[in-house]
Amino acid sequence: MLCQLGCVAIHVSRSLHPHWWQRGFATASEWKRWQRRCARLTQLQQRIKFPRPTSVTVEGVTYALPLKAVGPPAVEPTQEELEYLVGFFDGDGCVSMASGSGQISLAVAQSIDSAEVLLMFRDKLGGGVSRHTNGTGLRKACLIWQACGSTMRRAALLLSRVPSMKQQELQIAAGARIENADRAKVAEQLKFFKQKDYSPTNLTITWPQFAGFFDAEGSVSVRSCSVGLSLRIGQVNSCILKHLLSFLHRNGLDKWNLYEYENITRLTCTDLPTTKQTLELLLSSGLRFKKMQAKLALSLSPSNHQQVRKDIMNLNGWQNRCTRLDEEGSLLAQKIQALQVKSYRISCEKGRGQAQNQIQDLKEELAFHKVVCRCRYLRKHIRQSLSEGGFLLPT
Repeated sequence: MLCQLGCVAIHVSRSLHPHWWQRGFATASEWKRWQRRCARLTQLQQRIKFPRPTSVTVEGVTYALPLKAVGPPAVEPTQEELEYLVGFFDGDGCVSMASGSGQISLAVAQSIDSAEVLLMFRDKLGGGVSRHTNGTGLRKACLIWQACGSTMRRAALLLSRVPSMKQQELQIAAGARIENADRAKVAEQLKFFKQKDYSPTNLTITWPQFAGFFDAEGSVSVRSCSVGLSLRIGQVNSCILKHLLSFLHRNGLDKWNLYEYENITRLTCTDLPTTKQTLELLLSSGLRFKKMQAKLALSLSPSNHQQVRKDIMNLNGWQNRCTRLDEEGSLLAQKIQALQVKSYRISCEKGRGQAQNQIQDLKEELAFHKVVCRCRYLRKHIRQSLSEGGFLLPT
């Protein structure tokens, strides 16, 4: 990803006005120097590794890893808890079968920051939590909840009670042990249910189920150029998003929209009243992992716009953080947007040309500002990673 971002920055620089370095905000040598810094820092970040995690802290309680597998709990989860777990499993869960033994397992992998959800799966369904991948300079350590054997079958039976995208897979997992003669057929069935055009016949949506799915696949962000929120949910298989869209519209949230691209479908909402109403309903329905982002978003106002945006970005993890606009970049983007609106209203060709030149100047300044900000973020992130136990692999 970082290499791609570097390529983007280079592409932006090549598209600048031929005499952009005479505009006063940067010289050609300064631009090249900052790009070289970005390249070096990106390479340095890619060399950072973290030791194997030995514990995880959730709500002030520290748990040693791995958390050994336990059997099904004596008390079944409530209907609301079950629907939440089903929604989360639809987003990030996996039903898989070992080709050699035919053993089926259930798994949910998450960043160590969202271990709370994995502990909930263990507490409500049994199974264990262990390390999945170690942390690097590019991503945090990942943990995984897994259930096998009789515990898996019990968990699959409970989860399959709720109509979902993975209900058919869960029903297979809840059945008897797969005999050798049937393994190829079952493998083909599981593969079919994972296809991006697969559509279940009886999918229904509830608010707790939506809360779990949003925790797994949704995102909350504050718009940079205006006091507004953006809620997004992305999926390769568009079926569940189409059902969600119908569910939201039936509940009066008709500002949600569905966009289909080549490889992914995205459900989005940028209408401020609708986004806040949606988050309030999700919070009351058991939203967990994105609870803090939702509460901050609900407090958004013109007076705290930039602070709330910064706080939510910090909670949203590392992905794309070094490309996000800071406060100064947001102001530049706002100026560009205002000038673009103004240029559309200018009838004089000369005046429109002057406005377009101003817009081009600001775009070039913003492009340079993004490169500088990216360098600053990378430097800060590398220092923080090393201070938290990360180490550099030799070149």
